Amino acid sequence: MIKKRYGIPALVLGLAMIGGTSAYAAFGPGSLDMSAFSDFPAAKQDAIKEAQEIRDSADEEARAVLEAAGITQEDMHDAMQTYHETKRAAGEAAIKANDFDAFKATVAGTPMEDKLTKDTFATLVKMHTLMESGDKEGVMELRKELGDAGMKGGPMGFPGHRGMGEGKGK
Repeated sequence: MIKKRYGIPALVLGLAMIGGTSAYAAFGPGSLDMSAFSDFPAAKQDAIKEAQEIRDSADEEARAVLEAAGITQEDMHDAMQTYHETKRAAGEAAIKANDFDAFKATVAGTPMEDKLTKDTFATLVKMHTLMESGDKEGVMELRKELGDAGMKGGPMGFPGHRGMGEGKGK
């Protein structure tokens, strides 16, 4: 269960860890509905079909390699979950300590790295302080400022996430 006090760091690190995705990444193996591309010229539709076939084949090969090594989907999920929880905790600690360099190290190699400035970090720290005091309106204003600074998406950058005690984990 995610507690309200973890809302800001979880959202910020969600942006950093999930990062940007391509339109193609939205289609999993075998799930490509070509009707989404009905307005594309035939040559582009053929390229999309070919790319999907390559992806399906590569996914099958990757699963076989993992299976041969004794790595299950659950192993992968658990490792990624632990990794994200560790990153989230480090980000939260950096925000609480107002430690820009520690936070910068936490988001290194992520899409957020290019957007992080001392000013945006100061805004994150202020958001955390407002969240701790229960000032949801103030947090929402600062979220908008961050969105205007290029940190866009769902709440703090990733779709479907509900922060501020809304929805799951309330």
